[in-house]
Amino acid sequence: TIVSNVAGTTRDAIDIPYLHDGQPYVLIDTAGMRPRSRRDTSVEVFSAMRSEKAIRRADICLLVIDIAAGITQQDRRIAGIIAEEGKPCIIIVNKFDLFHPNASRKDRMAEVEEQVRRELFFISYAPFIATSAKKAEGVEIIFKVITRIRRLIQLAQQMNPPGAASGSARRLKIYYATTAVDPKYNTIPVPRYVLFVNDKSLLTDSYSQYLRNKIREAYPAPGIPVIFSARSRVRND
Repeated sequence: TIVSNVAGTTRDAIDIPYLHDGQPYVLIDTAGMRPRSRRDTSVEVFSAMRSEKAIRRADICLLVIDIAAGITQQDRRIAGIIAEEGKPCIIIVNKFDLFHPNASRKDRMAEVEEQVRRELFFISYAPFIATSAKKAEGVEIIFKVITRIRRLIQLAQQMNPPGAASGSARRLKIYYATTAVDPKYNTIPVPRYVLFVNDKSLLTDSYSQYLRNKIREAYPAPGIPVIFSARSRVRND
């Protein structure tokens, strides 16, 4: 793709197939999104619409922030779209090498975390990673976090497969899991884990509690409930 330090070079959301450690990905490179009041042409308006559509169809959103310039109102708006769509998210704090370069890394990380958590409190569930695209620093960590998010439910099942439900020979099978945020939780977003299963009646209270415990081990969140919503797979799926 064509890149430039001039804002607005990218006009469309571009799907890029990518293989990382044998795992296929599709990276969606989106157009930069300026505030509505600063969009000069209809082309830029439609570019922003395609970027918003890319957020809705992505499995995991990577919110890239220029930390050297600070977290902007537009960063908060994009984060708000991610929260409204209930999308898993990783915050990429880019240009970390330019952020108070004379201070210690520990102090810089502490200040970055304070900014991220204060300005983007409504996606508090999202981990953040400090990177420098120019120096290729921190990029590998992104894929480790993506893998951890994708495999959380899968690993929990492997460690303790669900048993047969009482009075039935059938066992619960979890095919897929994703997260959503209920819009009624405005001040503190509470993620709801949507489990796509063979038969939701086979999800017992004991196994639900086991999954909750595994999620809390991986992502401690004091005071935040872990809510499951099971959906039975139908034949057309």
